[in-house]
Order: sequence, then C-alpha cells, then structure tokens
Amino acid sequence: TAGDGNVFNPVTGALKNNATWVDATLPVLYASGENLTIGAQSHLYGSPTPPYGVVEGLKQGSNFVCSVSSEPQYLEADGRYRGVCNGYLWYTNAACSPVAGNGNSFNYLHESSYPMSLLVWQWKPEIEIAFESDTKGNVSTNGGWYKVGTIVTVTATSNSGYNFYCWTGDVPEGQRYNETLVFAADRPRNITAHFGGSFYVAPDGSGKDGLSWESAFTNLHYAVAVAGLYDEIIVSNGVYTLTNEIVITKPITIRSFNGREVTTIQRLGESAAPLFRLFTLDHTDAIIDGFTITGGWINSDVGGAVKLNDGILRNARVTENNIRRGSDAILLGAGIWMEGGRVENSIISNNQASGTGAPTGGGIYATGGVIDGCEIVGNEAWGSANSAAYGAGIYIGGNVLVINSTIASNDVRQGGNQLSSYGGGIYMNAAAGVVSNCLIIANTADQTRASDSPARRGAGVYMTAGLVTHSRIVSNQISRVTQGAGTGYGGGVFMTGGTLRNSLIYRNEALHASLGTRGAGLYVGGASARVENCTVTRNLVGPIDPGDGIYMSAGTIVNTIFQF
Repeated sequence: TAGDGNVFNPVTGALKNNATWVDATLPVLYASGENLTIGAQSHLYGSPTPPYGVVEGLKQGSNFVCSVSSEPQYLEADGRYRGVCNGYLWYTNAACSPVAGNGNSFNYLHESSYPMSLLVWQWKPEIEIAFESDTKGNVSTNGGWYKVGTIVTVTATSNSGYNFYCWTGDVPEGQRYNETLVFAADRPRNITAHFGGSFYVAPDGSGKDGLSWESAFTNLHYAVAVAGLYDEIIVSNGVYTLTNEIVITKPITIRSFNGREVTTIQRLGESAAPLFRLFTLDHTDAIIDGFTITGGWINSDVGGAVKLNDGILRNARVTENNIRRGSDAILLGAGIWMEGGRVENSIISNNQASGTGAPTGGGIYATGGVIDGCEIVGNEAWGSANSAAYGAGIYIGGNVLVINSTIASNDVRQGGNQLSSYGGGIYMNAAAGVVSNCLIIANTADQTRASDSPARRGAGVYMTAGLVTHSRIVSNQISRVTQGAGTGYGGGVFMTGGTLRNSLIYRNEALHASLGTRGAGLYVGGASARVENCTVTRNLVGPIDPGDGIYMSAGTIVNTIFQF
C-alpha cells in the first residue's frame, strides 16, 4: 500500500508506489526511515560492502563507499553458478527512474531529500559447463564458464580405429547420439563423449577375432559377450538362428549392415522346444538396429520377441512371434513388452497373444517408453474359455507416447464363454498415455463363437484414460454376428475416460443382427470422458441400433462436428 517510500522488486527491477505484484513468491523490499537498502538484480552473489540488507540510522551528509569485488563471485549453495558485476542501479524515493553506473563501486552521500534509497548491484550470471571424453577420442572444447543464453557448440572426434557412440551426463534432449552438440547455456552440465570399436558377424566368417569381415564371428551370442562398453556389432546379410535369448545389459549396438530385408534373427521351429524370446534390452544405450526378428515363442511371461526394459529398437521388423498358453497365465506383449526405451521406424506385424490368461497386447504391451514412426499391423489378441482379450495392436498401461505411427488391421477376439474383447487397435488404460498423429485403421473387435454373448468394445480405440490427439480413426469395425446376444459398442472409439482431441472419426462400423450395438463412431460412457474439436462422419451402426455417429451416456463434447 502507499506510504512514504517506494516498493522495489529486485527480480524485475520495478520500483513503484502503491503497487501489487501478481506473483507473491517474488522478493519485495519496502523502504522506510532514513536508510539505504543493498540488493541484487538476480542472485545475491558475493559479499558486498555494506552487505546485502538495510543500512539503518543514516543522517544528512553520511558518506561512504559501496563496493563489490571485480572478480567473479560464486553462489554458496552451488559453486557452478557465478556472477560478474557489470554495474549498479541506484533508486531513490524521489523518483522511480534509477541512476545507472558501470563500475563495481559507488560513492554514497545521504541527503534528506531522498531519505530512502536502494542500491542494486547488477550481475551478469554465468554457469559452468564441462565436457570430457573417454580415452578413445576427444572433444573440441573442455567447456568453461558461459553467460546464460550463450549458444554452446562441442564436437566429439574419435581416435583411429574407433567410432563415436554417444554422449552421457546432462545431454540436451534429443542430441544424445549426435557427434556435435548445439544448445543454449541454461544450467550447469557435465557431459562425456564415448567411443567404441567395431566387431563383425557373418555366416562365412573365420571366427578368429571378429575385427574384420574376413575374421568375423559367426555366433551372435559370442559377439555380444566379447563386445566392450560402447562397441558396435555389425552383422552381415543372412539368417541367424538363436538357441537361447540374448540379454543386453551394457551400452552396445547390434546393427545389420544392409537392413531388415536381408538380415533375420530367429528362433528355429514354431512350438518346438526350447521356447524363449529373442532379446531383452536392459540399458539406456543398448541398441538393436535393422533386423527381422521372428519365431519368438513363450508360454507364460512377457514379450514374445523382445523385452525392452530400456534402450532402443529401431528399423526392425518384429513378426510372427507368439505368447500363448492353454491355462491361466501371464500373456503380455506377443511382439514387444516395454516399460521404457524407444521403438523407432519399425514394423510390428502378425504377432499373436492367445489363451486363457487374458492375452494383452498382441503387437506391443507398453507401460513406459516411446513408439515413434512405426507400423503395428495384423497382430492378434485372442481370448478363450473364460478369458477376455485386450489391445490387439497396442496396450498402453503407463507413461507411453505413440506418435507418427499406423495401427492397422489388428484383431481382438473372444472365442470362449461369454467374456469380452477390448481395443482392436489400441487399449489405453493410463492417464499419462498419449497417442498423437497416428492413423488407426481397419482394426476389428470380433468373436469366434456366434452362440456366445461377449462384449466387444472399441474396435479402433478403447480408452479409460489418456489422450488421443491429431489422429485419424478410420474404417474400424465391431464385426457382424448372426446369432447370440453379444454387444458391440464403439466401432471407432469406446471411451469411459480420457480425452479425444482434434481427430477424425470416419467410416467406422458397429454391426450386429440383434439389439446389441451402440455408437459406430463413438461410444462415450464416462463422466471424465471428453471429446474436443473432432469431426465424426459417415459411421454406420446396425439397422435397428442407435448411434451411427455417437452414443453417449455420460461425458463432455466440445466443438465437435457430426455428419451422417
């Protein structure tokens, strides 16, 4: 409130009388009496004379020198932040315009015409950024002190016989595998460049030492065992048959030389023993790049082909893998089970989770990680007996991002005793799950035995939570049956929660011969379900059933177009 002095905000540099700041967390100094307040524009660097605070009891003619060190001053809490003084601003209660100076000292003379004043030291903040490399290469700079906002550039260069692998430490987002880092200095960082050698695998290698194509290993298991940290294993064209699972717990890359079309890693036989998945990745910098991975088969557990705890699977085709059991068991992710890491630019096709253990995630079962630029096509989750089935294409059960991908022609099916099939394309069951810029097309929720009465929900997407945005949900179908009392809701999307935003729901179907289908485009049936800025058009429900475009019992619809 108004008084006999001005209120100063040292963060913004504003000086006002009778002022209010919206952000109550900002420090505010109120000057009163015959005094001088010492402050700082940003952090309280160094130990000025007089010290930060209020110099009380001044009289007319009081005269002294205020100063700070010309050397960099460090924050006590963290020695990797420092400030260099580049002047001061002096405010008085006589005027709101300050007197500016460039030095690190100020001769103060107290006068009654401005009994209250404020000296604000101006500091140029700097942060420390350090770069280093391992012994197999070097970096273009070791770093140092940088003014906040400065563009920092550093390049990693390998020694002869080695290759750059990655950066570790406080690496800027998305640049971990770039040889050159470019970023704005924003906080202290320690960043290390890593380099590795190369081993080779080929069907006709001599197996001597793996250091060239002529002396290449023939056994992929052996190459993984021999490879050191940050090494790369380069695999020639061919079909490589594993006799047991490869588990990767260190930073190495296994890369095909000519891509997935000509390089296959398989388990021999269909249901013949031994049964195992082909890979487990369990390190942030473990990478598999450019293979067809097929023939994985497990009877109970997770991940028919690949178990991705962390790491990267890229440019792969994961196809014709199985997870199935004739009795109750865990059946999660016939193609891939993932709790972290990334699947990039890959095709996940024709994998099947089936049995009585609630088969879930025919293509991918994910509780964490990123799926980017992938095709998830022709996968199946088939329940039997008293078992439901969930998410033939992808099951999302955690902090998962699916982006720039196609989810097509996947089938969730129930072939048993009156239980249910949910989510032909995607089953979303997590508030942190996000599907963005995807095409979800021609997926089905089906039943095998017409005499049973299962519930089929969400041929395209079944969601209880999460966000689907900027996506196209097209030509998905809850299949037509000619007998039985089963129900089919949500040909395009069935939602009891979550948000569907900025998306097209087009030409989906929910077909049935009896009074059992609802909402060919959308079925919205939960208070927390929300549809925003969507277009719902040309969807088809059975001839005597309600809701071609939408069937809604609860939820919210905002700015959405319905066309029939």
